[in-house]
Amino acid sequence: MQKFINVHALLVRELFEGVQLQTLPNTINDNNSSQSREHKEDKDTDIDNQFHDLLDEFDVSLMELRIDDAVNLLSEVENMVIKVQNDEMDVTISAHFSSIYAEKKSRLVTHLLQISFATHGSEVHELVSHLNKLGEGAHAHTLLLKSYHSRIQNSVSSICPNCCWYAGAYVSNLAQTYFSIIRKASYDSIKLFGNAPGFASELIIWACKETEDYVMLVRKHIQSFSAAACGFNAVVDSVRISIGYCSLLEDQGLSLRSLILRLFKPCVEGALEKCLRRIEDVIMVCTSTDNWVPTEKALLPFSDPDFHDSYSYIKLSISAHKLLMMVQGLLNDATFMVSTQFVKSILDGIFNIFSFYNELLIKALPRLDGMEDPVLKDDGINVVCAENEAQQLVILGNVTALADELLPLSILKWQESLCNAPNNDIYEKAEIQLAEVKGWRKSLKRLVDEVRDTICEQHILELLFDEEEKPLLTADLYLCLQDEEASVWPLNPMPSFPFQALLRKLHGLEQRARNVLSGRERVIIMLFTRLIEAFSMWLIKDEFFWGILEDETKPLTRFGLHQFIFDMQFVVEIASAGQYASKKMHNTISTMVSRAKNIFLASDGATESGCQKVEWFSENAKLAMREIFDEMLNSEADNQGYQECSTDV
Repeated sequence: MQKFINVHALLVRELFEGVQLQTLPNTINDNNSSQSREHKEDKDTDIDNQFHDLLDEFDVSLMELRIDDAVNLLSEVENMVIKVQNDEMDVTISAHFSSIYAEKKSRLVTHLLQISFATHGSEVHELVSHLNKLGEGAHAHTLLLKSYHSRIQNSVSSICPNCCWYAGAYVSNLAQTYFSIIRKASYDSIKLFGNAPGFASELIIWACKETEDYVMLVRKHIQSFSAAACGFNAVVDSVRISIGYCSLLEDQGLSLRSLILRLFKPCVEGALEKCLRRIEDVIMVCTSTDNWVPTEKALLPFSDPDFHDSYSYIKLSISAHKLLMMVQGLLNDATFMVSTQFVKSILDGIFNIFSFYNELLIKALPRLDGMEDPVLKDDGINVVCAENEAQQLVILGNVTALADELLPLSILKWQESLCNAPNNDIYEKAEIQLAEVKGWRKSLKRLVDEVRDTICEQHILELLFDEEEKPLLTADLYLCLQDEEASVWPLNPMPSFPFQALLRKLHGLEQRARNVLSGRERVIIMLFTRLIEAFSMWLIKDEFFWGILEDETKPLTRFGLHQFIFDMQFVVEIASAGQYASKKMHNTISTMVSRAKNIFLASDGATESGCQKVEWFSENAKLAMREIFDEMLNSEADNQGYQECSTDV
């Protein structure tokens, strides 16, 4: 107290004397600094104590495997470290706290990863959540996907392939297991980690790997199904089932459709190849027993009633029926192949089947000496030979009906089925298939031309050669005619024998075709058009014939020229009367007539004066046709009367 009084007395005296007081403020500041320092030290001590208390609790919780408490305590430690950093406390203390927190966090993460190997079910989600909360999202996401992989493996091991009585049952169970778990993994990934690019990429890679494993199991299973046991159907069912289940993932932005189609492509193509070979084997057996007798009604594409009345007039033999039925079965199996990458393979396969059948039919046609080698050599394939014209027309009716109408119609119905399939890009696929089908149909028609040309070639050889293989249409037919006989010839002009035989051949073929190819006039017209074209082309290419005509040692007379022009005009009138004329035929005949005139004019003193006009040849050719027709009708009537009398007797 005495000291306090002395200090105040001194202060009063110094104030009185007007002296600057500096000592007092300094003393006060020193006192305040001391008090502040003491307060800060007390505060640091409290924070340090709280920090270490939390660490002690964390260690105890981790030791007792109370993971939830340990994670929460570590979260409080993290908050305290952040607070220390924000309060701008001593740098040394802040760094010390951060170092301890990092060490504790690393210890907890390591422990969580260690126990994850023995954790299953819902406990995995808790670990994933804890790791994600600790900022270890990459480890957490990988752990999540590994847990779902283990779940898939455990579920697949319980599915027994042998317990499924057909491939689709096992594949369905397998697909449901894989894609439902993939869907759940995708849902949890998005829910816990969002759509971050890193996590999304890892999820896609994982899902693709699981899908590859799934396809490998399916392919291994369906390999046990042979072609005879509907192997292609099993593959198609597997693809359809897989596409159906993987479509459940598309609402989560995970599309595996293209991957599945790519992985299944080799398997599909292999099964398709086996199926096509099986169809060829069946067709070969049917062709070896086909008697070439058409049935009343053809098997219509997919048994569609809308086309029943329109195509009921088509008649096919047994082998053609079987081919159409098996092709339709193939297309029915492939209805759910909702990808353009398989369309071309199927179209090519059907074309190869038809090409093989076409070769068998060509082999069944009788071949005369002088005809080209058949497409199929002596390969051990036996077919029933078409011995008469009616059977040959049945063969032509088979290929034309299949190529022009029934197979394209089957493809059309299949195309509609593809376009109406669910989850399909209708417009894109319709456009692609249209371009493919157009080229495909052209290829089929080229094969039909081979059969038609083979039939025409046979009939031409019958017209132009006798049984001893001697030519019937030679230059001597025109060179032997002398001009002194010209006064008699115009009174009753008749075509040369080979051309009369051509008319009789066409008349007989037409009668048979009307029965065998009833209602298919277009096929008949195309056959006769091609027959007349081939007849004309054969003559214009016969260099031996033209070489003799051009030989000056025996010149062509006016009478011979008239006969040749008359024969050519007779062919024109036959074609015009039956609507078999074509531009190619007209050009060929016009070229031959001009060449014959040039040969005639090249002889000494020959001129065109005295040659009849085109109208004269045309009118007389029509009269000759009428006379030959009357003769054929009388002959047919006599034969019918003879048969009736024989029946009565």
